[in-house]
Amino acid sequence: MTAEEEIACNRRLAKANEALRSCLDALASVPELDEFLGQVMAAISRQLGAVSSLVRVLDAEQKSTTLELFFKDGQMMSPEQAKYPECFRSLPLDKLGFTSLEDPIIVEHVADPQTLLVPGGLRCYLLGLGVKTLLIIPLTCRGQANDVLSFRFMEERDFQAEELEIARALATQASLAIRLTQLAKTARQSAVLEERNRLAGEIHDSLAQNSPSTA
Repeated sequence: MTAEEEIACNRRLAKANEALRSCLDALASVPELDEFLGQVMAAISRQLGAVSSLVRVLDAEQKSTTLELFFKDGQMMSPEQAKYPECFRSLPLDKLGFTSLEDPIIVEHVADPQTLLVPGGLRCYLLGLGVKTLLIIPLTCRGQANDVLSFRFMEERDFQAEELEIARALATQASLAIRLTQLAKTARQSAVLEERNRLAGEIHDSLAQNSPSTA
């Protein structure tokens, strides 16, 4: 590695460390976990120079993915808000270039006829938006892939090994954000169920007290 390459590498590492610190600071200070996930997605997109990114949830049994969240222009959006074509919201895992959940990062050059991006309709849709490269990263928790993070680029991109390592490190933060968000939603659902059961019990007791006694 030349002196210039080493300097450039150190700069990228410094930027990555800054992004990681920013994400961890956000985890401690942002009250809404959805907002934290948005900040993580923004940090990764800025670090890589991506124009947008999205999260797909994996169904391991069906080996399929479902679009969950879309990030663009500094905002987290639902598929509906992003006006993402409904026909592409659910895709088999192999249509994203993965043959198994343990596959490494995938770099897709959208215009390449040999790309694994099938069906062709998705390729045409992305090319129509000006997207030329996709970077697809599996998100793991406790050694198991649960989600897929995908980044869009408007130019042909190749990534150096250290860039991919940085992307993996930042993707870990996104995985943490997703897990925390899901746990928070589960906790809220449990609280709603508990409150509903409590109210049902009170209503039942009230009806029992007001029922006429039988002789």
